[in-house]
Amino acid sequence: METNKDFVIKDNIKKISQLLNTIDDDLLSSNEISSKETGDYIAKTVMESSPGKISLRFDPLKMYLFMELSPPVNSDAEISFKDIRREINQLGEFCSNRVDWALVRELYLSSVREGAFIDGVRIAAGLEVQSHIPEYFRIKESLHSDFKPEVQDNKSVNYHHINSFPLVKKGEFLGDLIPEFPGVNGQNLLGEELKAPTQVVNNYKPGRNTTVHNGRLYSNIDGLFKIKDSEIEVYEILEIPSDVDYSTGDIDFNGAVSVSGSIREGFSVKSAGNLFVQDTIEPANIICHGDIESVHGIIGSEKYEIECDGSLKAVHIRNSRIKVKGSLYIKNGVINSDICSHDQLIIGKNSGIIGGTYKILKGVKVTTVGSDKGAETRIILGVDYIVEGNLKKINLYSNDIIKEMQNIQHSLGKCDNRLDREALRDLFNSLKEKLESLNRLSHSLLPKLDINDNSTLTVYGTVYPGTYIEICHIQLKLDRALTGVKFSLDKKRGCIKWEYLKR
Repeated sequence: METNKDFVIKDNIKKISQLLNTIDDDLLSSNEISSKETGDYIAKTVMESSPGKISLRFDPLKMYLFMELSPPVNSDAEISFKDIRREINQLGEFCSNRVDWALVRELYLSSVREGAFIDGVRIAAGLEVQSHIPEYFRIKESLHSDFKPEVQDNKSVNYHHINSFPLVKKGEFLGDLIPEFPGVNGQNLLGEELKAPTQVVNNYKPGRNTTVHNGRLYSNIDGLFKIKDSEIEVYEILEIPSDVDYSTGDIDFNGAVSVSGSIREGFSVKSAGNLFVQDTIEPANIICHGDIESVHGIIGSEKYEIECDGSLKAVHIRNSRIKVKGSLYIKNGVINSDICSHDQLIIGKNSGIIGGTYKILKGVKVTTVGSDKGAETRIILGVDYIVEGNLKKINLYSNDIIKEMQNIQHSLGKCDNRLDREALRDLFNSLKEKLESLNRLSHSLLPKLDINDNSTLTVYGTVYPGTYIEICHIQLKLDRALTGVKFSLDKKRGCIKWEYLKR
């Protein structure tokens, strides 16, 4: 008969298993990197003594030769360069002739003189294969472009020259059929011939509402250009002639969406393409895999969030939480919002940013920042907000794992059932391995956090006291107003500098 203690142990096992699965799904499945890639971060176990060692290995196709060297530890059994040459020569004359001997000598000296571990460095390569490329469709360049507004000489933004959606006309040319390239055979390091494989640049096929004539692809209708499941298609847009409200319910459409009215508070929209809203976006959850345009602006709240894989254009933004992988183009300013972008934030002429936090990777251009009443405005530049979010998740999960490991150790001291003790030890080891994986992932992400130290804040008008500026974690809080300035990172001095704009 199971006791209360048995139930407690089973609950711990179930809870920890769920935690491990959650971490895998949320972080490690998409970000985990191999131990080879993170070798610098993994502690190496050093034996009391060991001889020097050379190891040579091919990739599966024998196209590349990799060398590993381990210097002797508390031993006189040192590897000589002659030993390395003999090992390589045994692989054959063709392989030996393809070796970068200058690199091999450099690695050898580094190992002998500095005691460095040489971990899988490529020292030779065979004759590369040039793939056979069948004929394929090359899409017209303008259909791949990022649609951005024109920034004029006077620093204002011309929103009349934006085409937010890749719309095409009936009979419009979409792309060419590129002729076949036959390919060239290669040779691996054993001298074996490698047949040129077939490489498909893309496997696009003419799809819905398109036609091919004399090797050129054309649209049969007016509509939205899109490539889906390798088919080149022209979509009719989902047109909603009213508001998104109780009359429509939430929207989830596998294509572009055009709303003639507003998106009302509390409703959600998911669009696999672009999203166009003729009126206002009220507090709503929106996920858009293309560009977003709101003609009359966005009014949000802390309860709701907008996520956009493309660029976002709006007249104004208030009290909103927005994550955009592209750029933001805002005509009449932003107030008290929390905005992240992998590109840049551009505000229209005579408009500004008042209050809120703005994490922008590539920079901000604006007329004013803050207000004469001291509204706290935080502009954080050069930091990848997605990496930052993953690092925060790693920290939270690591803390959870450490807590569970401590609980297991406490439970082991009270557990007298052999099978339960073994189950708890297995869980403990699983948690330990997961913690090490998270640590490796964290170390691999850290260099990707501050990835743009050239990011700048350009203010054509006034930036007011109370404005907080950060570039790659270097901070500056303004205590006086400045007019017509550009903020950037002084890498040598490790501070944020500003210079006055030319008039």
